[in-house]
Amino acid sequence: MKSGILGAGTGLKIFHKVVSLLFPFSRTCLVCGMRNGSQDICAGCTEEIKCSYDLAFCPVCGRYRPKSTRKISGSELCRECREALPVFMLARSLGPYRGALREAIHLYKYNGYRSLADFFAPLLAEVFLKEAGFSSTDVIVPVPLSQDKLKVRGFNQSELLAVKTAKILNLPVSTALSRLKQSPAQSSLIGAARQDYIQGVFAACKTVNRMNVLLVDDILTTGATAGECSCVLLRAGAKSVCVLTLSSGIQEKLMENWSWKRRGI
Repeated sequence: MKSGILGAGTGLKIFHKVVSLLFPFSRTCLVCGMRNGSQDICAGCTEEIKCSYDLAFCPVCGRYRPKSTRKISGSELCRECREALPVFMLARSLGPYRGALREAIHLYKYNGYRSLADFFAPLLAEVFLKEAGFSSTDVIVPVPLSQDKLKVRGFNQSELLAVKTAKILNLPVSTALSRLKQSPAQSSLIGAARQDYIQGVFAACKTVNRMNVLLVDDILTTGATAGECSCVLLRAGAKSVCVLTLSSGIQEKLMENWSWKRRGI
C-alpha cells in the first residue's frame, strides 16, 4: 500500500515546487519532508537507503533475508538458488525493498521525479565497484519498458539509471533488448505465474556477442524479468550476464516460495 506522501502524486510535486520558490536555497527531502539544503534526499534517508545490516543476502541472486531466521555463513546460498541457480551469474542492489528506498523508488517511477536518477546513479556505481564479479563488464543493458508504460511515465526508469550509472563508470550502454509484447503488472502475480507471463516478452535487437553484460533494472523480486532477459542475451551470444538493481525483495515477505528453473539457452 502506498503511503500518504506517495498518494499525493501531482500535489506532492506542486508542494515541493512552492517550497523551492519560497525558500530557494533550501529544499525539503522528497522522502521524509525535512528541510534538506540543496539535495533531493536528506542525509538521514540516504543512510537508511544504504543500510541493510539487519539482513543477509544470497551471494548469487542478491535477495535479502532476515538474519534472525537462521544462523548462516556469508557464502551460503538461499534455498531457491540451492535448488536451481538463476541463469545470470549474480545480482546485487542498493538495498531491500522497504522504507526510504521503497519510497524513493516510487517517487522516481510513478511520480515523475526523474532527478532522482542523479541521486541513485552514484550509489549504483558504488555497489558496482565493490562487487568483484562486475569487474569484467563490457556493456550495460537496461530492461526495456512497454510502450504503454512509456507513454504514461514519459521515460524508461531503467534506461535512465543505466545511462547515468554508465557515465560514472565510463562504460557503454546498449539498448540491446526490445519488448515484443505487453505483460501484466508483475506486482499482481505471484510465484511461477511471473515466469509464465514473462516468457517470450523480450528479444535481442542489437549484438552482444562475446560480451559480459550488466543488466540494469529498478527492482528484483523473484527474478523472473532478470532471468528471462538473461536467457535472451545469452542466446544472442553474451558471454555472461550480471544484474544490478535499485532494490531486491526480502525472501520472507514473498507471497510464495519459487525456484528459478534453468531453461535451454
